[in-house]
Amino acid sequence: MIARGHKIIGSIKNRSGHGIDLITRKGGKLFFWEVKGSTKDLLKLSADQARGAEYFVKSRLQRAAKWNISNGAKTKALNLFNEASATGVRGGIIHIPDVFSGSGSHIRFFPWMP
Repeated sequence: MIARGHKIIGSIKNRSGHGIDLITRKGGKLFFWEVKGSTKDLLKLSADQARGAEYFVKSRLQRAAKWNISNGAKTKALNLFNEASATGVRGGIIHIPDVFSGSGSHIRFFPWMP
């Protein structure tokens, strides 16, 4: 992502590791990414992820703003939600095939639409 001009902002995840995998900024705009790794050429999305980036990102940011975490993290989630609501949700799905086999692969980017 850095080679594509993105600055890594971080991720928003609950204690189980579920949430927004990667948040970046490029040209002053936020991007939200779902990262999928598999040994097959198949992308499996959860039911909420399949509803599209707009729904998934906003719902996860709203949840994070309510989690029992530090006020700084809650404020960050709320600020990201407000910015995403004002400017729209951009991003996509990053697919890394064969991530577990160690055979090397080509990273591919897909739009994240319902």
